[in-house]
Amino acid sequence: MYFGLKGASAAYGGAFANGSLPIFTILLGLLVARRVPSQRQLIAVLILLVGAVLVALPGMRAGGNSVASAIGFFLAA
Repeated sequence: MYFGLKGASAAYGGAFANGSLPIFTILLGLLVARRVPSQRQLIAVLILLVGAVLVALPGMRAGGNSVASAIGFFLAA
């Protein structure tokens, strides 16, 4: 998280680190427990991904590579 905060604001950190938790939980459930997500869960993931793109695009246009790499660090956190 710290490395991400060096390149982007804390608002991005909150949006991406916390907002991506359901997505990674579904992926881990699929990989570890072999649990296939329901249609409602897949729709929710799609909504989360669209929201993430809408949040990321303006910052990436304005901040360039530092915001893009910061988002990567937030997702890794």
